[in-house]
Amino acid sequence: IIILGMLLVFAAAMLVLTHSAKNGRETTEYVPRISDSPIYVECAPNEPVEAHITMKEDMSISGLRVLLVNLSAESRGSLHVAMKDSSQNVLFEQTLSVNTIVPGEWFTVNGEASLVKGETYIIRFLPDDSDPFFMQVSKEMSDNLPFAETVYVNGAESEYNISMGVNQVTPVDMTFGENLKTLRNTRSISQKDLAVELG
Repeated sequence: IIILGMLLVFAAAMLVLTHSAKNGRETTEYVPRISDSPIYVECAPNEPVEAHITMKEDMSISGLRVLLVNLSAESRGSLHVAMKDSSQNVLFEQTLSVNTIVPGEWFTVNGEASLVKGETYIIRFLPDDSDPFFMQVSKEMSDNLPFAETVYVNGAESEYNISMGVNQVTPVDMTFGENLKTLRNTRSISQKDLAVELG
């Protein structure tokens, strides 16, 4: 009887853990290719660099991917990043301490937005007390991106793109077991977390 009871409990647990959940998301990174002979686009203090992107497809994003150089742990000031739609509505904005950015490595500017095919969005980078550089990217090196891009440096149009991409998020079916594993990997799961996950 005890063994039968344990088997029933185990079967019930497996049924719960393999049942489809609704809140799974998969992230896909889109970044341009970087040349082996790098050239830079300066982002001077208080002089904005703007990337105007026109979407090739509908897409939900969880943030931007950015690569900067000419920074160090001694760098001071902040980098303000904002994304707006064509009506100048702010979709998200972040202010980052530049001394937390690792030069030469891709990092994420977090921000949720749903982007529409054919629509144009403006991403504005403005440092206040530092002089970071983007990597210069040719149009050919960014043909893998889900958007067309035009860059303006302090108001002047550039013939090149910059080292910037996006993190696309798409919903996926995940089991409750996979969701719980994800939760355990990101934070200590509480009874409240468990109750929310299991509905």
